[in-house]
Amino acid sequence: MNQIDLGNSIDFDELDMKIIQCLSIYHRAPVTVLSQVLGASEQTIGRRYRRLVSEGILRISGLVGGDDTAQSTWTLRLRCSAQSADQICATLARRADVSWVSIAAGGSEIICNIHCRTMQDRESLLLNRLPKTRAVDRVYAHEWIHRFGKTKGADWQAYGDHLTDAQFGELSAQMPAPPPAAPRGRTEVLPEDLPMLNLLAVDGRTSVARLAQATHRSHGRTARRLDALVASGTLVFDIDLAYELLGFRSLAYLWLTVHPQHLAEGGQLLADQPEVPFVVAITGTANLLASVVCRTAEDLYAFITTKVRLLEGLTMVETSPVIRTVKQAGALRNGLRLAVPSAAPGEPAAG
Repeated sequence: MNQIDLGNSIDFDELDMKIIQCLSIYHRAPVTVLSQVLGASEQTIGRRYRRLVSEGILRISGLVGGDDTAQSTWTLRLRCSAQSADQICATLARRADVSWVSIAAGGSEIICNIHCRTMQDRESLLLNRLPKTRAVDRVYAHEWIHRFGKTKGADWQAYGDHLTDAQFGELSAQMPAPPPAAPRGRTEVLPEDLPMLNLLAVDGRTSVARLAQATHRSHGRTARRLDALVASGTLVFDIDLAYELLGFRSLAYLWLTVHPQHLAEGGQLLADQPEVPFVVAITGTANLLASVVCRTAEDLYAFITTKVRLLEGLTMVETSPVIRTVKQAGALRNGLRLAVPSAAPGEPAAG
């Protein structure tokens, strides 16, 4: 297969990128499905997947209490001294309710997301603990009021479209149907669920057979319980990628102010851009927040001047370049790589 130049980081070929794209769309795609869609043997798919995980390029996690089940979700901007940023980031990253911990603005600003399950959680962190931390000079808290999703495909697509139309169609046909709309509310996590959830937190593609063994349940009962947790939003799956090792070294947050009558269409326009993995309407001085992942600073400039400028009713854009990412959705960082889980990645088959 042809080698792909992705910023002279690590050697990837077309099959690697196809696997990444498939798993970005269908996180728990069974290895049999990947083999069928990509036309490679199950052994080859499994070997490539394990290499991507062991080299800190890719990790899929099962996360309890996703954004939809949180009582509220906030993005925080913490202004602090550059000398204290590392310690504050390390403390935040250890919290299970905190994700996407990044250092921005020359090291004097920390940006992170926090998922508050109760009003007590919100008040404890936002009103009491953070403002009283001596190293933090200022806390800006922006509540999420609406998240925009991609119309088609993976959340982040700047690596290009490596799947053919036929392959994309075949993968889509193999994906389970979305659960019917249900009243908002999470399924209670039972004590007997914990061994399964602990395995999925380390490797979101752990097979149902291994989950059944850990929980001492039958295969069928385990599959039904897993489906129930996913359908209610209590358990969500996410993919973390080492963007820099894929050749994308210019990451930034954009804080935008858009006239309210154009907010919905502007948010969706941004969400559908391949460089944008995340867009949310927020409270505060700006009303839209987007994360952008580009190859170079020049590409980020081009994105702002050719795509962001298309938003109707746009009155303000503030750019916060990310200096370093400490934690992603479910994975801590080890330099430019994702920290490899203490347990080796399980079998790639998720079925």
